[in-house]
Amino acid sequence: MEINNYFNKLIDPKIDDVTKSPICIDGISNIISDIYIDLKQNIPKGQFQKELIKIIPTPTFYSWRKGKYPIPIKKLKILLKFWKQKCHKTKKEEKDLYNQCFQQAKFFRAMNSPLIIKIPKTLTEDLAYFLGILYADGSLRNINLTYKQEKRFRWEITVTDEKKNTLETLLHILKQEFNLKTNVKTVYNGRWYRLLFTSMMLHRLLNNVFEMPAGYKKGRLKIPKLIQKAPMNLKKQFIIGFFDGDGWCNKIDKQKYPVIGLSQSSKGILLEIQEILKQLNINFNLYKKHSNNYDYYTLEIKSRSQIALYQKEIGFRYPHKKERLKSLVNNFNQPKAAIS
Repeated sequence: MEINNYFNKLIDPKIDDVTKSPICIDGISNIISDIYIDLKQNIPKGQFQKELIKIIPTPTFYSWRKGKYPIPIKKLKILLKFWKQKCHKTKKEEKDLYNQCFQQAKFFRAMNSPLIIKIPKTLTEDLAYFLGILYADGSLRNINLTYKQEKRFRWEITVTDEKKNTLETLLHILKQEFNLKTNVKTVYNGRWYRLLFTSMMLHRLLNNVFEMPAGYKKGRLKIPKLIQKAPMNLKKQFIIGFFDGDGWCNKIDKQKYPVIGLSQSSKGILLEIQEILKQLNINFNLYKKHSNNYDYYTLEIKSRSQIALYQKEIGFRYPHKKERLKSLVNNFNQPKAAIS
């Protein structure tokens, strides 16, 4: 599914003025050159440098034309407004060229940062799945809180899990979707594992475009609008990611009923997931539970036919959960004494 131009959502003057490092884009030097030619043809001789320097220093503009430096999104908007005014363009022409910049740009960059982040323009199944994982098991650091406490921004993004190989399955997605390389680290004395990466560009993209809340998530999670509007195959991948993160499937035990569940402190997102699953005729029940002075919610199904349908339509990607569900469903075909 194609994603519409979201560049405006990545401009934050309040923060960018403090960091002096606005988000920039690479790959549109030919568009900048065309704007330059257009301006030269429409501004009277002898006035060009005078007019241009009012908005952009000449060496800076030259570096954008040659692709030597990326152009800040905020400066691109100023340049397009200047082009519209001096070249007698319409508002629609200005907007169309801005969208063309989005379509052609390849990478996000920030001044004084070696990171180059791929610009996502398509909501793929892998990206939808990653967002599900992030919503369930990930977090974005609250940059305003860290600035208040430490007088600096920390653009940390983390995903934590108890199994190393589950997080390793995400590495190729991060490389493919964002051009991001990282590795899995041990935390909590080796009992858990974590992906941790720092990027202002990716943090703002996940927060402002994909609507992942920063900081404390309890009660704040809702399925992002891009997923809500997406075709069912992408909604499924988001749900698979969410179940991989916060879902569970009990072991084969003749003393227990088979159960697939999803536990979360945010009731809202569970209700939204429940509604999507209903469209697939998978009917999870919602329960409120309490543990250690902590209220939370679960979606659960215990019917064998519903569990088999869940495996067919949704399932898991994480290897250990996928195998456990497979064993559970395969056991349904065994003699009833095996599980009751």
